[in-house]
Amino acid sequence: MLQGHWEVVAFEENGVKKQLDRRIVLRVNGTRLDGHPLFGGFFVRALQVNVSKHPKQIDVLEPRGVAWKWPRTHGVYLLEENALTVCSNRNPGLERPREFATWPGSGLVLITLTRVGD
Repeated sequence: MLQGHWEVVAFEENGVKKQLDRRIVLRVNGTRLDGHPLFGGFFVRALQVNVSKHPKQIDVLEPRGVAWKWPRTHGVYLLEENALTVCSNRNPGLERPREFATWPGSGLVLITLTRVGD
């Protein structure tokens, strides 16, 4: 179950591991994602998941009436105990990733999170 609080412990974009300069905790509440994005500011986004696919799919959507640079991002996720790995595109024009990896010019991000509470 994705419900709960998740702390970002690793972040990679286009094949480059990034150092996080602050603690980032995201909250999954039903079909909502709340938290502090990697580039500043508070946000609320809608989530759609498809557990029937392999790997499982996750999409982050812009709420109605809100202008956002990426209106819908497509991703895949892996949930193991208290660890969550998400690979997602940063551009709505890109296809959904099929694996948990990024490389130079891929337009993908790989985020590893650990559960910190419910």
